Amino acid sequence: LLPHLIKNETVVDFRDQAFQWVKKYLGGPWARAEIKHFRCKGMRGDLTNYMYVCKLILWDGENDGLKILKTEANYPTKVTLKVYGEIDSYVGFNKVEMMTLNVILAERHYVPKIHAIFPDGRFEKYEKSRQLRAPEIGKAEATNHLADYLAGYHKMVMPFGKTAGRLEEMLDHYHAMALSVNFEDEKKAKLHKKIVRYNIYEELETLKEICFPCYDLVGFCHNNLSEGNILLTGSKDDRRMQVVGCDMSSYNYRSYDFGSFFASMEFDFGNPSY
Repeated sequence: LLPHLIKNETVVDFRDQAFQWVKKYLGGPWARAEIKHFRCKGMRGDLTNYMYVCKLILWDGENDGLKILKTEANYPTKVTLKVYGEIDSYVGFNKVEMMTLNVILAERHYVPKIHAIFPDGRFEKYEKSRQLRAPEIGKAEATNHLADYLAGYHKMVMPFGKTAGRLEEMLDHYHAMALSVNFEDEKKAKLHKKIVRYNIYEELETLKEICFPCYDLVGFCHNNLSEGNILLTGSKDDRRMQVVGCDMSSYNYRSYDFGSFFASMEFDFGNPSY
């Protein structure tokens, strides 16, 4: 089932909302389509985006599908829709910067082509893909590709703040979250109380003393290079790796990308319990 969006205090079926977006922002055959020609399927998303595949049901000579005109041959008939998720609660989030970032990265071929961008999200080129798992990422071919990718990414010059303050901001942000969280479950609430008693503020300050000042080079970092953001795309004859989840990118210490990558490899993101 697709989620619902709350608009003006009324619940609107998401499929209807997505249909209005494709008609307004994609144009061509999408603008002429009726709701019977439209399909929208939810995909696995993340903190940054809710993801969907939108496609047109086309005429095949017999069905009641949409006929594509000769002048519309260059329009896509299947796209990825990304709707902004809980990222507005993320420390340092700026929607204008994120939209600008994605346009630049698409032009430089770091992320899929963007067909349209709008206040609630964006439409991207659809590419069939699957997430790579840690054992696959650990192979030489994959790590060599990631090394080349990061080398180029860290050298990019971007029109954003050039200081590396996000790491310290994130530590303070998550510390505040840890103190303010409330659990209805009695068992979890008891465990939370126990953890807070360990004086995590003192631990945080000790961590800052160890980490800062950091003498590592500052570069433009991905900041979210984990298993879930490394995909295998393309057909059988043209397989390639694609790094996604670039919305968190900013200037940062290069070592943050290396450290967070190796730390994420310790987790099993395929475990259904989590």
